[in-house]
Amino acid sequence: QELENKLIQTLQTDPRFLSARQMLAELYVKNGQKQKALECLKQGLRFVELQRNNDAYLYQTAMLALELGDLKTHSFAMKTMGQNMTYDMGRTRAGYRPAAKPLQSLNTLQKAP
Repeated sequence: QELENKLIQTLQTDPRFLSARQMLAELYVKNGQKQKALECLKQGLRFVELQRNNDAYLYQTAMLALELGDLKTHSFAMKTMGQNMTYDMGRTRAGYRPAAKPLQSLNTLQKAP
């Protein structure tokens, strides 16, 4: 309970802190609250395009979404992860990595039938 409160407080201060979201989601899963864990991860999807090295976050979100039958979120996370891989393979010798362009906005994902 204390760890959960600290993580929630951290996310209130910085909602873009994806590592804290992952830890909170893992805590929810361990406590049998998988739907709550997925909602926590889904709230962070709007920030994944702003950060690099977010594949672990996307994978965790995709797998939990699939387990809970949320195929739209699963598809969004997997496509975004695949897009990141495409950009990683296209790096220049200098190590430049262009910013990932969103496949679709989270708002579009949530409004889709």
